[in-house]
Amino acid sequence: MSRATWWMHGMAAVSALLLLFPLLWMISTSLKTPEQVFGAGGSPIRRHG
Repeated sequence: MSRATWWMHGMAAVSALLLLFPLLWMISTSLKTPEQVFGAGGSPIRRHG
């Protein structure tokens, strides 16, 4: 692999992480536990309230 290809992959990974990290953080803080998101069976907001 050339150095430019590694650089492009690195920048893509960093930009994806920078976009996803605040989103995941907001979701985890608003919904306290992951079980409420995946194991709710219905609306996690309705279950939370």
